[in-house]
Amino acid sequence: MTTSAIKLTSPHELLAVVPYLLGFHPTRSLVLLCLSNNRIGLTQRLDLPENADDVASALLPSLITENPDAVILIGFEDQEDESLPALEALTTALQSRAMRIHDRIVVRGGRWRSLDCHSPSCCPPEGSPVPEPADVPGVISEFVGRGVAPHHDRESLARQVEAGPQAAAVATMMRELQTTAGCPTVPRADLFTAWPRILDPDGQDITTEDAALAAVSLLDIEIRDAMVAWLCPGTLAWPPRLAITTWCSRHPEPSRSASSGRALTACSMAASRLAGVQPGSPSRADRRRRRRRTTARPLVL
Repeated sequence: MTTSAIKLTSPHELLAVVPYLLGFHPTRSLVLLCLSNNRIGLTQRLDLPENADDVASALLPSLITENPDAVILIGFEDQEDESLPALEALTTALQSRAMRIHDRIVVRGGRWRSLDCHSPSCCPPEGSPVPEPADVPGVISEFVGRGVAPHHDRESLARQVEAGPQAAAVATMMRELQTTAGCPTVPRADLFTAWPRILDPDGQDITTEDAALAAVSLLDIEIRDAMVAWLCPGTLAWPPRLAITTWCSRHPEPSRSASSGRALTACSMAASRLAGVQPGSPSRADRRRRRRRTTARPLVL
């Protein structure tokens, strides 16, 4: 089935969408959005660094993998021009690799301005107001309809997956499961069994055993892809011949919001252990999992 795109017609509308793409309202940040066929793809955010030269080394590897047609750079700052060193350093790095920059925007004090537009009629020197969601209802309605709302800041988003009181017990069980799962005689289905119970909005409280099984299962790229594809529609294709794919396809969209909350609960139960998991060097396809898309409809400029 083909879905219509959400058309963004101006930086005004783009800035309204950015918090929904990130999951929180950014402050003192550099945000990079990739455009491919005029559609927003990979979105990256970085705290404004003390050393502007650190920006390129942090953002370019994923950007080179993405290979977009163009990029948009947005500097969120508290003090006047504090984002400019990072923006200029990244601009220089992008230009040295012949990557096209669609626009560069600075946001400060509830107003925004373009660094590359010098027409007072559309880009006044004092900047323009950053829109509230109510100012662009046609753009934001898709997110609101799915129960998506950005957190006030990154810290409040991070608290969603802070280690819970059961983290130590889950970590112990995860270590045991990872040892067992290393044996080829253990079927993948044993790791998958927890997810239908976790994602059931009407299910029982998540157990330590299910949290551990779910956390270890995410080391399996296909299971991880299936979870992303179901919880964030439009981001990834469904992995073929996978039991969780069949289960997710049978559950309607309205249950996904509640299921996402239960998935976060499971992650918080295993957070301290997941923080130390190193699944190995990601492939090109795996790196694309860094996309963040909270709407099933593509965003088009």
